[in-house]
Amino acid sequence: MLFTDYVNRADATAALRVGDWLSVRDCGFLDASGLLHLCGRESRMLVTQGKNLFPEEVEARLLAHPAVAQASLQGLADGLRGTRVHAVLQWQGDALPAAQHLAAWCRAALEPFKTPRHWWLWQGDWPQTASGKTDHAAIGRALTTGAPALKAWP
Repeated sequence: MLFTDYVNRADATAALRVGDWLSVRDCGFLDASGLLHLCGRESRMLVTQGKNLFPEEVEARLLAHPAVAQASLQGLADGLRGTRVHAVLQWQGDALPAAQHLAAWCRAALEPFKTPRHWWLWQGDWPQTASGKTDHAAIGRALTTGAPALKAWP
């Protein structure tokens, strides 16, 4: 992990070296049994309604739904909540569940503030990084610029 230009980059996207320690900026907590639970990346954390939200948790819940092929949670500035939670999704097959159904799906397993307030459909190829992971930054840019690949839903 200590290869050139990955540690201590100015854009805070990679590892941070602090003395003998190296951090990849993952956030988590130790439970009462001493087990480590990872919540998500520090750089993706959203603050909404005065609470910290790690998009990875909500994305995992959405991806567990049989109709969802891909999911990316995004936060857009909101004067009241700090950040308003938006879900960008791509479907599997032709069945398109109602947004209310997916909101209920999220609320069944997550705290209410983690449920997306806005829903978007991604049309076309899902943006991916060179390593094959979801390119959340590209999706965020598309959301803020109103890219044609996005369709507000419902």
